[in-house]
Amino acid sequence: MKKILIYNVCIFFGILFLLEISIRTLNLANLLGIKSDILIKNSNPISYYPNRSSIVFGKKIFTDEYGFRIPKKNFKYEGNKKFLILGDSTSYGVGVVEEKTFIGLIRKKNRDINIYNTSITGHNIDDHILITKKFKDQLDIDKLIIFLNLNDIFFQDTAAKIQNLNKANDKKTLKDKLKDNYFLAKANFFLRSKSALYVYVKSVLTFPSERHFKRTFNFYKNDVNLLNYEKKLDKFIEVVGDNLDLTIIILPWEYQTRNNCLNKDLFLPQDFTANYFKNKKLNYIDFSNDFCKIKAKDMYLKFDPAHLSQDGHTFVESLIIKNNLFK
Repeated sequence: MKKILIYNVCIFFGILFLLEISIRTLNLANLLGIKSDILIKNSNPISYYPNRSSIVFGKKIFTDEYGFRIPKKNFKYEGNKKFLILGDSTSYGVGVVEEKTFIGLIRKKNRDINIYNTSITGHNIDDHILITKKFKDQLDIDKLIIFLNLNDIFFQDTAAKIQNLNKANDKKTLKDKLKDNYFLAKANFFLRSKSALYVYVKSVLTFPSERHFKRTFNFYKNDVNLLNYEKKLDKFIEVVGDNLDLTIIILPWEYQTRNNCLNKDLFLPQDFTANYFKNKKLNYIDFSNDFCKIKAKDMYLKFDPAHLSQDGHTFVESLIIKNNLFK
């Protein structure tokens, strides 16, 4: 009986191992998560340790003396002009090696420009404000480009956050309660950074692209959220000032682009940001329409709501070149 049990256990884990290898080989899912050795705890803004190598979303990454992502260890900036990139995990290029991200591709074609990519997973408007304050003069920046994410609207004043959380708590589902469990959350973070099989099964069962978009979209239907977001953007523009060349870029999420963007109502977030920045007479570029003209699903990581695949980064690079943004 004991031998049979051991035999069955070995078969079970053997099958899991083969499935794990198969999913990784076929690229059916991407590892998630950030190795803790790179993140400076309690930093404000959120920062990575300088001059380090680590693992982010299953890919090896390197940081420069400021903690910004660079292509390789001991990379040297040798350009004359200086561009500061603001953004989060999308412009960081999680799940893709740096040289294949749109920032890395542009970097290789513009050796005369020092591209400081400050983007980090979790960055929001508050982080962008602090980074701009710190580096625009320290690095004597010539141009600032921000890749604004649709979910930047999440970060509101404390009072607004409490108000929304209280409302959300009244409608919490069993799934929400499970996600809030400390031990289950820790197990989830561990497994998604180690097992492509786990990420694949979870994604198939929970539809993350649709789920994350709809959660974000609902924030844009609340006037209080919109007002608070405008205040954050106002503060950011004030910090940038009148003398720094600023460009704002927005990218669509995967769920919006389905069926060649057939459902135009899903673009409420882009309509809001477009109206805001046009009223401010700022250089705002929306790449959403460009994604609507192609087979956009291949432009994103598998089951991912917003992060670009290697093909997606190549496509965004072409749009950046088309719009002469690094000149």
